[in-house]
Amino acid sequence: MTLPKTDHGAGVPLVQRALRDLSSAQGLVSAVVEGLSAADCRRREAEDRWSMLEILHHLWDEEREDFRVRIRHLVEKREGDFPAIDPEGWVKERKYNEQPLERVVRGFLQERNESLLWLRGLGAIDWGVSRKAPWGGELSAHDLLMSWRAHDLIHARQLLRCRYWLLGEEYGAERLAYAGKW
Repeated sequence: MTLPKTDHGAGVPLVQRALRDLSSAQGLVSAVVEGLSAADCRRREAEDRWSMLEILHHLWDEEREDFRVRIRHLVEKREGDFPAIDPEGWVKERKYNEQPLERVVRGFLQERNESLLWLRGLGAIDWGVSRKAPWGGELSAHDLLMSWRAHDLIHARQLLRCRYWLLGEEYGAERLAYAGKW
């Protein structure tokens, strides 16, 4: 597989762009929970939505058990399938919403630092190395790196939605109309 040396026209090397994006998630996580109580972070807008604490714990577990682990599995040419993960199941199994907020945020930030250090130390690798994904098809190290970046954005959106909902609960959602449509 031939991979671009830079992201779409950005002129920044692929890994440097990923490092910048992954690093920025640390500031976002810290900012989005700033001033909120653990109780607020446990609240859910609806039963079928995750709380902020559940999202944060998910990010922590994904940092420890998914992206970095799977990229390492590929670039070190380890034999066998990718290690199994169960992100949806972990929410209840690991009782995400019962964990201490500070521990979860600190854990995510520490693991993200470990990931950033690991990525910086990779040197020249074959980002095209791939393996059959558990659901079929091929999954390359490049795919995983790009998906890691996208995963942060998906959950950043969820965290901001939760924060917006909490503001509406505090002040009255209808009274926020002047701000614009969410």
